[in-house]
Amino acid sequence: MVTQEEVTMKWEQAQRTSLWKRTLGSADEFVKPFRESYLDARENAIFLLDKIRNDFPNLTVHDISHVDSLWNVANTIIGEDYPINPLEGYVLGIAFLIHDAALSYDAVGGKAKLRETVQWKDAYADGPGDKDEEDFKKECDFAAIRALHAKYAEDILNKKFERDNTTTFYIIDNDEYRTQFGDMIGKIAASHHWSIDEVESKLDIQINPVADLPNDWEINEQKLACILRCADAGHIDNGRAPYGIYNSLIVNGVSRDHWESQTRLGQVRVNRKSPEQLLITSTRPFEKDNFAAWNVAYDAVRLFDEELKKSNVLLKSEGLSFPHISVTGAESKEALSEYIKTTEWQPCSFGVHTSNVKALIENLGGSKLYGEENLLLVTLRELIQNARDAILARRTMEGRPEEGQITIRLKEEEGRRWIEVEDDGIGMSLDCIKNHLLNFGSSYWKSNLAKSENMGLRSKGFKSVGKFGIGFYSIFMVAKSVELLTKRYDKGVSDAWKIEFPSGLTLSPILSKAEQKASVSTMVKFELKDDVDLEFKITKDESVQLQKALQILTVGLDVDVFFEKNGKLEPIHSNIKSPSFNREEWLKNLFIECPSNIHEIASNLEQLSDEYGNIIGIVLPPEWCCKVVFTTNSSSNYFPCVTTIGGLSTSIKSEKKGYVGYVNGIEKSVSRNHFVLEESSKKCLQSWAFLKYRENYDIIIDSNNLSDLYSHLVDFCDVTGRLLLDNMCLLYSTYQEKIEVGTIFGLFRVNHYLHSGVGSYFTHLIDLELTRIDIVQLFDPSISKDWKEQKLKEINNVSSKYDRDLITALIEIDKLPSSNYNEIIFKYWMISKLRFFSIDNLSSIVWLNFLLNEKINQMIIWESINPDILKELLYKSSCNELGDYLGQFLSETYLDEIITSRKVNF
Repeated sequence: MVTQEEVTMKWEQAQRTSLWKRTLGSADEFVKPFRESYLDARENAIFLLDKIRNDFPNLTVHDISHVDSLWNVANTIIGEDYPINPLEGYVLGIAFLIHDAALSYDAVGGKAKLRETVQWKDAYADGPGDKDEEDFKKECDFAAIRALHAKYAEDILNKKFERDNTTTFYIIDNDEYRTQFGDMIGKIAASHHWSIDEVESKLDIQINPVADLPNDWEINEQKLACILRCADAGHIDNGRAPYGIYNSLIVNGVSRDHWESQTRLGQVRVNRKSPEQLLITSTRPFEKDNFAAWNVAYDAVRLFDEELKKSNVLLKSEGLSFPHISVTGAESKEALSEYIKTTEWQPCSFGVHTSNVKALIENLGGSKLYGEENLLLVTLRELIQNARDAILARRTMEGRPEEGQITIRLKEEEGRRWIEVEDDGIGMSLDCIKNHLLNFGSSYWKSNLAKSENMGLRSKGFKSVGKFGIGFYSIFMVAKSVELLTKRYDKGVSDAWKIEFPSGLTLSPILSKAEQKASVSTMVKFELKDDVDLEFKITKDESVQLQKALQILTVGLDVDVFFEKNGKLEPIHSNIKSPSFNREEWLKNLFIECPSNIHEIASNLEQLSDEYGNIIGIVLPPEWCCKVVFTTNSSSNYFPCVTTIGGLSTSIKSEKKGYVGYVNGIEKSVSRNHFVLEESSKKCLQSWAFLKYRENYDIIIDSNNLSDLYSHLVDFCDVTGRLLLDNMCLLYSTYQEKIEVGTIFGLFRVNHYLHSGVGSYFTHLIDLELTRIDIVQLFDPSISKDWKEQKLKEINNVSSKYDRDLITALIEIDKLPSSNYNEIIFKYWMISKLRFFSIDNLSSIVWLNFLLNEKINQMIIWESINPDILKELLYKSSCNELGDYLGQFLSETYLDEIITSRKVNF
């Protein structure tokens, strides 16, 4: 803690200031009761201020020494002759005492009460991640109390506190003064965290004195608020970071930089060379290792300079501006380094920047990011995404889960075409427009402004789809001109703002006040460039109009969407989470041509949800995709199989994923043209694909079309390996009797049962002119002898020597005896040397075990085999060495164990 000697010294310094002497230090008889009230309040405030260090030890000094120092800093800022009367001095002094007094648990009603606040829950919403839970909660405590302390200061004078000896007190014990001035002082104290615009709109410039006080003791709330905010911003000297305290703490990161910065700075004084400026200097230089701390000092000086300038602008109209207009060196890092010094390095203002922001936006926010195809849909996807986030935010704030709609209009007139996208979401404030809409790369939803404007939004589970702050700029890929009207949902029709880009992208748009319909929060209107097409490719040969494209684009959206063309308004998408959601209508919207059996198909759609209950897709399983019936052939090739991010399609073109419908994921890149599955979604989809595959296994292995669809699905879900192992167990336990054990045809049958729907069964083999099915049929006992002789003749006449030698070798191996262990291993060894089946292929493993089980009633425990040793023995060693190695792993119970394992949910 700051020593008692230091506290006494700061207090004595405060009483020597002109500000104190002209106000509470005056000998005027009317001043004495106010001075005594202040001194009592100071003693009472010390009790609360001392708790800040106990609760948040890494915070720089906020105790009574900081409050006393504000008298000194304020005196320097306003000068010797600034008009301020004793009553204003009393109000200002108490505001000094309480402006930070709520930065402790006691001041806000305790830790438990703090953790019940919306601000704490918002801070905790993202979870601790890799951090210790208790450490993270402590971080959330500080984030919440920092956000709330100014607000709590507004009412702290009305709150009764209890000392350790159980006695109670108010900070202002005098009931009359607390009643007359408490609310005013609370507002002024709270205002140090307001914007300067709020200071002007919420505080008065003239409050007349109460009876029995001198009639010239008027109170100017705005003036006192400006003195407080500038004094607080200007108190950045080493008194706030005493070396003795800093040396005793273990602080890292940002906290360390703040301590390191302030412990090196001297008091703010008038610049003797430029008396209209204030000056802050360092007491010792910053080394290179402390460059971050120097930058903290620079930011603090810049903030002080900004507060001084903003306050002067506000006070100028009343003739009350401060005698100092700026802070020396605040204009650049180079300038400030003359006063806040460094050693062996030079601060400089250059850094990562661009000389042509417009070109950067056009490149990174345009076709170079999104590609050249269907650019209008890319733009609409971004605008619809913004509208959806705004609607969901308002739903969350108001607790109305089904409210909100998006309307898209196409207007064509005299060769000109406009599109409007409007929503009834949360709308935008002027601060949002200034700081985020036109700030390339700045996401509103991640900002502190979003937290302050929408308290509780994060803690109630809101998650935006928009993340990168660049989507709005995609509009300039397709627009000649752009106009945006917006108002916050809780404001009136005349509180809207209009932003106009009359000739495409410009970084200086026209901003003006406007009126907006009560039912609309935000409307974006833009005129299309002449070369923008309103037809969109969905296949190589087929295109669709805007309305159909929008139906596919919004496939998984949790908001109602309407489309209007030439005055005709139609619903084109229904909120997928609505109880009235109609699956048949939804499916009709996806198909280009409606299937004749749409009712049957829709009834077999399946909604997939992850472990948290979030919908991750609505899909038609592959076996029902095979049953879709069209009355014509024109659109039968388009099966709407789409992936979405935030419910909006990454592309309106169908992808081969094995289903009809959509699956939702997260962005793989900023462009949102590619997606990946979140872990919980992937887990759900994998379980579903695995279950559907197993349910339809018998059909899949005999249906080329269904096999192909499932091949795409299991590849998409990344369950190929898992299904192969499961198929192996299924084959052992269920399909042994269907295998011609020991024959080459049996080997092909094993491969068929294991790989159908997972691997590509009918692909051409390397260097072979025959497909695998041809080769299988040469060994199939059910195929006629005439066909085989004809096929062999073709091989001899047409195929390469490699083909003929392979077929001949397989026929010879098929004839090899297999009555005992050694003969069986030799047969396996010969097959492996052909490399027709790779050694790690499950087909040859299962085939060998079937043969061993039939002849010697044992099987090899393949889980115990070292694949590297096996490869060495197969290709570089003798058959006897292979047999000796595999013989170590023979088991009479392996088949029983495999069959038992089939009962486990794979």
